[in-house]
Amino acid sequence: MTVEQLMIPRVKVVEDYPDSPYKVGDIMVFDGDLTIHPNGMDITSKYPKIFQPIPWYAERDVDVLPKYERVIDQDSELNSEVVIVTEWMNGNDDLICYINHEWFMGISIGVNILPATEQEYTDFITQKTTQL
Repeated sequence: MTVEQLMIPRVKVVEDYPDSPYKVGDIMVFDGDLTIHPNGMDITSKYPKIFQPIPWYAERDVDVLPKYERVIDQDSELNSEVVIVTEWMNGNDDLICYINHEWFMGISIGVNILPATEQEYTDFITQKTTQL
């Protein structure tokens, strides 16, 4: 999957409701605003106990997860690095990505990890090399 495809907002149906066209566990994908259902209804703010936004990496097969990741410094988005993921695996409640990176052996992904492209990785390495 491309970075753009991975970042398309999705919600998971976590509760049933009368006459629901969805089953609990269904994942809905949106082309635009995460809160707007295709029929125009604002679902995540109106029904937060029924529709739960899910992170870009959640509920995906490891086969579709990216080879490159942007690791964002929690204090400053300006201090981010792009790394190669050497292995994805399912953890207890999360996915874990192992990266070839001098500070991490394995990290649980979360809001400070975003998918990246090979070009972003190349640009990062080039920039890092020219700063030395």
